[in-house]
Amino acid sequence: NIPQKFIAGTVYDPFEREIVKGAVCILEGNGTLRKSTDGYGDFWFEGLPEGTYSLVIEADGFAPKKYDAISTKDAVNLGDIALSRR
Repeated sequence: NIPQKFIAGTVYDPFEREIVKGAVCILEGNGTLRKSTDGYGDFWFEGLPEGTYSLVIEADGFAPKKYDAISTKDAVNLGDIALSRR
C-alpha cells in the first residue's frame, strides 16, 4: 500500500490580500481533473499516479495561471499562488 501523490496549493489575490474562492483548477496528465478552490483558497488533487502534469488556474477577473511539467515523483505543494488581475 504505497500512498499516491498529490498536487496542492492556495490561490490568492495579492492586490486585495485575500484568497480566491471558487477558482477553477484544471489538471491534465493522466486524464483531466477539475477542482475549485475552497473557502480558504485551497485546492488539492490527491491520489495521483506518478507522472507529469500541467495545471491551469482560472478565476473571473484574473489572468489564467499555468504550470507545466509538474512531476509527481514526490508530493507537490505549490504553496501560495498569486493571480494577476486583468
